[in-house]
Amino acid sequence: MGTLGAKRSSEAGRFGAAGRRLRAVVLVALLASGLAMTAAYGALGSQDPVTHLDVNISPAVVTRGHGATIVVTGIRASSVEASLVGASQNLGQPLPWTRLRPGPSGWTGTLSAPEFRGVYPVELRIEPGARVIRVQGRHLRVFAPGTLARPAFATPEAVARWWVQTLPASLHAEFTVLKRWPLPVFDHRDPRLHQLLVVAYLTGGDSLGMFVTAVREAQNADWRLLEATIRP
Repeated sequence: MGTLGAKRSSEAGRFGAAGRRLRAVVLVALLASGLAMTAAYGALGSQDPVTHLDVNISPAVVTRGHGATIVVTGIRASSVEASLVGASQNLGQPLPWTRLRPGPSGWTGTLSAPEFRGVYPVELRIEPGARVIRVQGRHLRVFAPGTLARPAFATPEAVARWWVQTLPASLHAEFTVLKRWPLPVFDHRDPRLHQLLVVAYLTGGDSLGMFVTAVREAQNADWRLLEATIRP
């Protein structure tokens, strides 16, 4: 029994040592694989086409029917395209992507004029079908003259009430009721930046109504009057 026990103990020791060596080999292999993957991801990151992205639009505010020039720097690519989010033409047809031209000052192009007044964020892509890059804080404003001089309010409803107060004193306009109204199906402007309201008011004993559009330049910004129209 003693000889058999010693033999089993010796075999167990050999198997134990072999197991420890196998675990060490596997551990080294996994470590090497992890380092290789890290290096690969690092190499991919260094190939990111977007480095120090900068976008300039001139002029930043245009009147309806006018486009603007866009200049993009900080992108390494064979092509760059730009678009205005929510911009359309011919009652709801999305404006096509604008292909930019490379030059010494960056990628340059002319953005087409949207058919509606409003705020249009800029987005980019480096080739057709590629991922879209939304450019924070960059947008084209299509405003009537004097829009930026109008007071800003915390809510679209406050904008509509203020509009009633701007009516000529001779009308003796008295606000009665208002409610939010959905944007028409052909209107693709971002509803987080554009709100349509219908407002009713009394003047000379008659009840009249108007559609008021409120606009803001960012989701945390105040609202101001964009326009007032007889139909949405």
